[in-house]
Amino acid sequence: MRTLLTGPFRWRQLFFLATRERAEPALRHRLGEIEGFAMPEAEAEELRRLAMIEEFHATHLERRLHEALEILEQAGIETMILKGAALAYTVYGSFAERPMGDLDLLLLDSGRAKEARDLLRPSGWDWSGDIRDEARYAEHHHLPPLGDRAGTGLRLELHTALFPRNQPFHGFAEDFVARRTSIPARDRTILIPDLPDQLLHICLHFAWSHVMQVGAWRTMRDVDTIVRNGTVEWPAFVDRARSYRAERCCYWTLRLARAITDAPIPDTVLDDCQPRYPSALLGWLEHRYLRRMLPTDATVQSARFDQMVWQLGIQPERSSRGAALPWNAMGPEAVGDTTVSGEEGL
Repeated sequence: MRTLLTGPFRWRQLFFLATRERAEPALRHRLGEIEGFAMPEAEAEELRRLAMIEEFHATHLERRLHEALEILEQAGIETMILKGAALAYTVYGSFAERPMGDLDLLLLDSGRAKEARDLLRPSGWDWSGDIRDEARYAEHHHLPPLGDRAGTGLRLELHTALFPRNQPFHGFAEDFVARRTSIPARDRTILIPDLPDQLLHICLHFAWSHVMQVGAWRTMRDVDTIVRNGTVEWPAFVDRARSYRAERCCYWTLRLARAITDAPIPDTVLDDCQPRYPSALLGWLEHRYLRRMLPTDATVQSARFDQMVWQLGIQPERSSRGAALPWNAMGPEAVGDTTVSGEEGL
């Protein structure tokens, strides 16, 4: 890596990617670990500034989370913390170590979702939608996002379910809630998924909801961090994935994470979850998914071709039981860009 960085290098492009993923602090820390390497002075100062802004954002985000939890607790609305915020407390140790732009809260009583939204709005959360937005989100798994009135770009999503209604992983959401655990955080006790369910949810969210196109860096880093935590009981995890017919989503998320981060995922786990394809075809699919996850200047994608390649690897017909494909089920939110070309796609 030192050799790569000391030659002609497109620092602006790297910073663009880091900013898109809110990875500036992690990038600065990693570059500082490279023995015998010093960044050019101007670029080092720019990265320091970007990292400082992101660290401030993380502090603000955690404060806003606990303000929201306090309001909901006082109203007796029981809430689970999902995704990045849950990982920040369970495997990263701080919000600064796990960048995110959204807060995701699962309301255990989905019938109180609009009440929860109305309670939160006076505390600095804006919703500029109208009745048309309500209709567009009617079949969705969360209400239209609330925006931070402070102008930080932070969004709060109040979830009534883990996935849209017409999804293939039947029974997972109910078991996910039933297996919840609690941990202390600041001056309260918070509800979070157990760690195997956090890993399984990551796999399903990335491979199915986002068709392996959105949030790649954070997903790969999350998988690597959970696995290196050393507490995953792999046979039980594979059994859990099979019980929801989710092996293919797990296979590709774990395989791609191992390819990118060298996460210590056993071969036996991948063998137990993989499609029964020749190794050459699996290798070709991996290459296609990596190109879509990590686009270059020359990358141009066809949405229809991407969908065909996704279906080939995930084999949704095995688990769909009549469920919609993700690009039909995800409602008003896109599952990923359909065309990537040039710098806009980075």
